[in-house]
Amino acid sequence: MNYQRKQGMVSVEMLMIIGISAGILLSASRLWNQSVQPQANSMAKVVLGHEEELPLSENFFSRSANQDSVGNDVGKQSKRTKKDDLRIALSRFISDENGLERATNTLWNNRNEINRAAKANGIAPELLAAIIAIERANRGGGWDEFLDQIGITESIGVGQIKPSTLAMAEGKIPTVVAEISALEGSARRTALAQAKEQVERSYESLPEKVKSDIEKRLLSPVDNIRGAAAILNWLKNRPNRYPEHRWGDLSENQQAIIATEYNLGPTNSQQDQASASGYGKYAVSISQMDEILGLF
Repeated sequence: MNYQRKQGMVSVEMLMIIGISAGILLSASRLWNQSVQPQANSMAKVVLGHEEELPLSENFFSRSANQDSVGNDVGKQSKRTKKDDLRIALSRFISDENGLERATNTLWNNRNEINRAAKANGIAPELLAAIIAIERANRGGGWDEFLDQIGITESIGVGQIKPSTLAMAEGKIPTVVAEISALEGSARRTALAQAKEQVERSYESLPEKVKSDIEKRLLSPVDNIRGAAAILNWLKNRPNRYPEHRWGDLSENQQAIIATEYNLGPTNSQQDQASASGYGKYAVSISQMDEILGLF
């Protein structure tokens, strides 16, 4: 008898548990129908190619299921802007989120000035934009901008330009080239370092007013962009580079060599000996993206 009563009590408890579970399942089903299911349907359309519902970027599946490819809540923004497309394109090359944001904003906000400065110097705006994107991504956050303002850093502004380099490009100090022909490894690095030290010594000999004017100009984004364009033009037209060519006639490798020297400084290698660094190749790859070409 006692055994039967105990069995009956267990059965009642099991019925209570089943009832509670059914209630939970019913609530979950209602929640799915009201919110999750529409979102899942929208995402399914994206996978099938209906990008008007929710844009799909290369990194989509690494992001939250509640965000689209540019970080907006699903349902609040269904279409990407051209600036969003630019950001997504740059994200293929720039992994740091803060650097990506800086690069995107700088190119988008200054695209007209980049175009004007490039045309004034006879260079491609796409390569100028690519170099600025790299420099802004790698350096140029709030702390770096503060250091620029108080004169602690060597390179300044959106194009990360050394005042001494701009002084060379403008003919205010003699051009110093790194004697790197036939050098490799540590010997090459030493030659580059020695050339940079010589340039800095020459720059320091300039009158304070001249140096102050260059440094103030470089703190202005517009003047910095113009300076970067002028440096690219100067590098291209040096005797051992491509003075006889128009920019549009340069090969990808030749453009990459010019971008390399933007990063390293001018070198003495002849046209048939010069080679592009990873920086130069990186810049040319970025410059060829449709989203960069579309800025101009």
